[in-house]
Amino acid sequence: MSKEKKIIKTEQDLQDILKKVHVNGNYLRLSDHQFDCDVQLTGMLQVHLHDCIFNGYFALRGEIATDVIFKNVEFNKQADFSNYRFLRNVRFHGCAFNEVVKFNNTKFEALADFFGSTFKKNTIFYKTDFLDRTVFSATTFNANALFTFSLIKDHLILRGATFNAGLDLSLCIFSGSINVFNIKVSNYEAIADIGDEFDYEKAISEDGNIPHKNKRETFRILKKELQNQGNTIDALTMAALEKIAYQEQLKSDAIVKKGKWSRRSQNRFILFLGKISNSHGESWTIGVAFTLLVGLLFFYLLLISTETYYFTLNPENFAWQSFLTNSNYYFEFLLPTHDVDFVDTLKPEYFFAFWDFMGRIFVSFGIYQTVVAFRKFHSK
Repeated sequence: MSKEKKIIKTEQDLQDILKKVHVNGNYLRLSDHQFDCDVQLTGMLQVHLHDCIFNGYFALRGEIATDVIFKNVEFNKQADFSNYRFLRNVRFHGCAFNEVVKFNNTKFEALADFFGSTFKKNTIFYKTDFLDRTVFSATTFNANALFTFSLIKDHLILRGATFNAGLDLSLCIFSGSINVFNIKVSNYEAIADIGDEFDYEKAISEDGNIPHKNKRETFRILKKELQNQGNTIDALTMAALEKIAYQEQLKSDAIVKKGKWSRRSQNRFILFLGKISNSHGESWTIGVAFTLLVGLLFFYLLLISTETYYFTLNPENFAWQSFLTNSNYYFEFLLPTHDVDFVDTLKPEYFFAFWDFMGRIFVSFGIYQTVVAFRKFHSK
């Protein structure tokens, strides 16, 4: 059972508490307190908060030269650490940011550890400097997380981090490295790319929206880091998500640029085929199903291009028995190098050669995609 919390309701109650914990009011070491008033701390020499709840606005101003600890602290209104300098280690362990939290121009000059914390709203690390190890281990983001123009100078650790919405690393400045292990991120919702630079800046620095191009670049960064770590399996997942993101980006691009419409259309078609033929290299079973289905489609088109068979929408006129009899040649048709002698007695007509040619192409493509998916764990 949790300990009953002492409630701080007014600004005067807050000042009284500060006077009690230290004569100068600059050392704040508290546990099991609930603050119903706004709290703004300036010129603090030490901050250690355990099992506290802030129901009002919370802000730190200035800088602090000692270790900072927030353990099991709940922020129910805006928490603002903008323009603050943490000169020593800072730990947010098991904290809940239930409203917007701001880290605009914040500097973490030593360890920044967000272990087991939860962010409920869009979180933008805007021009935040992470100058030492930065740990988002077992951290949960229930809304978008954006590292907009953030500096990662040393090492960013995303171990067991869960992104239930979006993640944007595209504008992050990496002079250090990323450790990605057991990260949970999926194909999240993004907005259409924005042409106007002012609107784009507002989206990524104020609104917390992630455009399609940022989403695609984020998956590319994660793929590359996983490849650098030798994690081929998870890198394949990120590679597939990168292709899906690019497909969505092309689809959402409503601006038709002269000379580029054809190329975008071709790219969309290629990505569509990659999705339905083996889920971008992820599934050999989809590859097999795709090969069998396109083979059946073109085999049927081949048959109705003869004198013996014709296309009909009336089930009563469909010669099922005759179709089944000739379907023995279906598996022969699945061989890209097959002969067409088996249909000579059916008297081929117009388009017969065309459907045979197209069938060879798509069946060969399906076989290739199946092999690619089978070999997805092999090093390239």
